[in-house]
Amino acid sequence: MPPHFTPPLRLYAPVFKTQARVIDIWGGGRGRGGSHFGTDYFLYLITQPTYFRGGYFVRQAFSDIRDSLFRDFKDRIEENDTLSLADFHIQENEMRITHKATGNQIMSKGTQKDGSRTAKMKSLAGATHVLIEEADELSESDFDQLDLSLRTVKAENIQILRVFNPPPKAHWIWRDYTLTDSDIEGYFNARPKSTSDLISIFSTYHNNRKKTSMTKRCLSLNRLKIATLIITTIRCLALSVRGGLKEGYTVDGTV
Repeated sequence: MPPHFTPPLRLYAPVFKTQARVIDIWGGGRGRGGSHFGTDYFLYLITQPTYFRGGYFVRQAFSDIRDSLFRDFKDRIEENDTLSLADFHIQENEMRITHKATGNQIMSKGTQKDGSRTAKMKSLAGATHVLIEEADELSESDFDQLDLSLRTVKAENIQILRVFNPPPKAHWIWRDYTLTDSDIEGYFNARPKSTSDLISIFSTYHNNRKKTSMTKRCLSLNRLKIATLIITTIRCLALSVRGGLKEGYTVDGTV
């Protein structure tokens, strides 16, 4: 029996249809579910008989992947009633995961030298999907090298998912965005440029399907702080498609 997946929140539905190369999932603070969606999406991809030709989990330091994306991915497997860890060949040292039925693979990569491990982005050639957690920690040159290595892949649709909290205004990641001052001093709004090949999905803790009641309560106590972060980025917009705004979305993904 093929695995079953719960339909994604409407906020994330465009990820499954877009032809954009870069998918930014970002927003206000912890507990917003960006990495949860990213690993769930990769679980869906790795179990498909076609389309997925290999993926990578990427962080600045290879060792940081173990307690973040790698562990989260295994959690997603265990949360799915139609899958089990036995359906996968998991190499713990290399943090490499192979779906036995399809042969599809997810590997892990750091962008900087980590102990005795060197970082060579050229080795990503052949991958069709990359999930970068804490993407704002990567240097601009590291991201460009990663992007360039994927441009050699002969695939119809390559996707780079970047999960991050909003960095300062001068950060390189905003080169794909138009930044404008907000009506609150010291804060700004960000919208993808019309020429950028990306979609931008803004989320808060409301968009975390797995948030517990305790997490929700703790985050609600910091509602004003979260609201400030929202103002820092995009107000009353959750989705921008290739620089064109899709109207009707609020910060919690409802209409």
